[in-house]
Amino acid sequence: QVHPEDRRELTLAFEQMRKDGTPYRVQHRVVLPGGEVRTLDCAGQAELDEKGIPVLLVGTCHDITGLAKAKADAEAREKAVSHFRRLFDQAPHFILTTDLDLRITSINRTNNLPPEQLIGVHITEFQTAEDSRTIAEAKLRIDTTGEVQSFDVCARSEDGSTAWYDTHMAQIIEDSVSVGYIFFAVDITENRRLREELAHTRTLEAIGRLAGGIAHDFNNVTMAVKGYGDLALRAARKGQPVIPLLERLSRTTRRAEALISRIPTLQSTEPMRRVPVDLNLVVREFVDFLSPVLGAQIDLSF
Repeated sequence: QVHPEDRRELTLAFEQMRKDGTPYRVQHRVVLPGGEVRTLDCAGQAELDEKGIPVLLVGTCHDITGLAKAKADAEAREKAVSHFRRLFDQAPHFILTTDLDLRITSINRTNNLPPEQLIGVHITEFQTAEDSRTIAEAKLRIDTTGEVQSFDVCARSEDGSTAWYDTHMAQIIEDSVSVGYIFFAVDITENRRLREELAHTRTLEAIGRLAGGIAHDFNNVTMAVKGYGDLALRAARKGQPVIPLLERLSRTTRRAEALISRIPTLQSTEPMRRVPVDLNLVVREFVDFLSPVLGAQIDLSF
């Protein structure tokens, strides 16, 4: 019995042959009594009488089930390969394969080179020495355990730029034999930069908190020194040689208080307040402060 899906094509061929004697050739399926489906290649020609009416059909049918199945399998494989190739080429991340020596056999994308130019290139050619060792160690672990390996590597481009990739590496197995490796890499350069900035920000925050604590404790000491210095200045009699020293101590403690007040800005998110200052006064105070420290060998004047 002719397969229901093929009856129309076979019927049209026979009708055309009866109409004008055109030879036919049709490949169609038949369903055997047991339900098995076979494929036939049938060709034939009608013999006409003197009135042009078909009186005899001469033809042959060949069972091509095996050939038809092989053709269908080949078309299915070709379709699957084409579908995989589209997925491979359009993947948003890097996918590449290598042979057992880690030489590239296929790659879906590159930063600035045609993929075909990288075929046969060793995968470590664009890696640092450290990352090359990382890949070699991952290869050894895969060969030993067969498990997928994950690691970060830094790759160099032809223009000298670098990029970081979160990489997964696995074996390619064919007929139970390892024939190469496949790499799946996600560009994490921007994520890595953001993580480094976040770590730097947290470090600054920690320094700010530490500086704030130190400033608080130091301010307590400075206030005590300033308080005792002010009391000593009030108790001193006019004309005593200690008075200029006590006045210098008072100015120094005020500068220390001003300096301490700036330290908390390291941990503050508020903008610093800018005010005009008398630079002559600031420099003069530092001259008075440094002169005793520098010693007699250096003459400092302003």
